[in-house]
Amino acid sequence: MVKPERGDLDGPQFRALADIMRKYTGGRARATQEQNLVLRFIHESSLHAVWEALDSIGLAEPDSRSITNVVSCPGTDSCKLGITSSMGLAKALRDEMDEWSGDLMDDQGVKDIRIKMSGCPNGCGLHHIANIGFHGAALKGPDGQQVPAYELFLGGNYGDNRVEDSRVGTRIPRVKVPAKAAPSVLKTIVSYYKDNRADKTEKFNQFLDRVGLEQLTEVAIAAEESAKEAAPGSDMYVDWERTNIYKLERGEGECAV
Repeated sequence: MVKPERGDLDGPQFRALADIMRKYTGGRARATQEQNLVLRFIHESSLHAVWEALDSIGLAEPDSRSITNVVSCPGTDSCKLGITSSMGLAKALRDEMDEWSGDLMDDQGVKDIRIKMSGCPNGCGLHHIANIGFHGAALKGPDGQQVPAYELFLGGNYGDNRVEDSRVGTRIPRVKVPAKAAPSVLKTIVSYYKDNRADKTEKFNQFLDRVGLEQLTEVAIAAEESAKEAAPGSDMYVDWERTNIYKLERGEGECAV
C-alpha cells in the first residue's frame, strides 16, 4: 500500500512510481477511497526491492490504515466551491500528530481512529463517515471579519467489511472550530478518549456511544470562543497554507458544466 501525503504526488514521484509499477506489478495499481495506491501481485522475492524503490522517492511510509492517513478533498486549492483549505488543514493535522508523545501515537485505539475532511458541506472528503470529520465553514471574529473554520463531526464509520456497520457521524450543532484551532482540538479529543475509555479494547465510536458528546462539545465551544477574542489581523484570520486575510469566495465547482 502506497500512502502519499494528502493523496498528492509530484511529477518526479509519479514518473518513478510508474517505473516501479512497470517493473513489478505489470504496470497496474489500484486507487482507494483513502487516497492510497495498492500495488498488487508483487512477487515475495521482490518485496524488499519495491520497498527500497518506494523509500527512495518518499513513498514508503507505513501505517496506511491508521490515524495518520488523513483524507482530504482539494478544498480551496483547486475547487471553487471550497470554503477552506482542507488540504492545508490535513497537513497541519499530520504535523500536529508528529509532535504527539509515543504514549499517544503508539496506542492501538488511537491508531484505529479515522480522520477525513472536506472544504465545504458537499462532502467530497467523506468527512461524514469518519470517526472524526471536519467540513469547511466560516465564522465572524469580534470585528465582523470572517475566520476560516470547520464544523465538527464525531462517530462516523464506513464499515471495513460490512455495509451495515457504516454510519454518518453526529455534527456538533451550532459550533464552528476555527481552522487554526483544529489541530489542538483534535489532540484534546484523542487524549480525552485515551484517558477515559473503559479499557484498551473500547474503540473510539464505542466510547462516544457510552459517554456522549457533551464534554467534547465543550471543547469545540471553547475553540470557537477563541476566535471571538482574536485580535483583528491575527493569525486566526489566515487559513492554513495561506498568507492573506481570509475571505469567503465561491464559484462553480470542479465538475460544473
